[in-house]
Amino acid sequence: MSFVTRKDVVEEGDTVILFLSMNSVHAVEVCPTMTGRHGYPVENVLQSTYGALRIMDLIGKKYGSRIDFPKGYGHLLHPTCELWTKAMPHRTQIIYTPDISFILLGLDLKPGCVVYEAGKYITLLLDLRNILILVE
Repeated sequence: MSFVTRKDVVEEGDTVILFLSMNSVHAVEVCPTMTGRHGYPVENVLQSTYGALRIMDLIGKKYGSRIDFPKGYGHLLHPTCELWTKAMPHRTQIIYTPDISFILLGLDLKPGCVVYEAGKYITLLLDLRNILILVE
């Protein structure tokens, strides 16, 4: 998964964002099986309010396309910092994009600066900072 590089279609091993509604956003790894509750491999299926979706059915679909569920539809999106933040379970304090921008502005970061971060979910600030530095 990369927040910087883009692809046109979903391949096995990709991490995708399934956007069902503003309150239902899921980050899903496209792989045939996952570990079930009892430690055994089971088919990778997303259970949502719109019904079940076999994750392997996403392979070959274009990013941005509409994905039909038995009781509704969602959209298949490429991961971005904003969508990744929205899809994360909020067990800790989340730093949202406007806050990250303010933090980076206050730090006066420029290409070549070294920043040390600590914490469980540090990748959001790192990925957004990389994008900002690449744009300069």
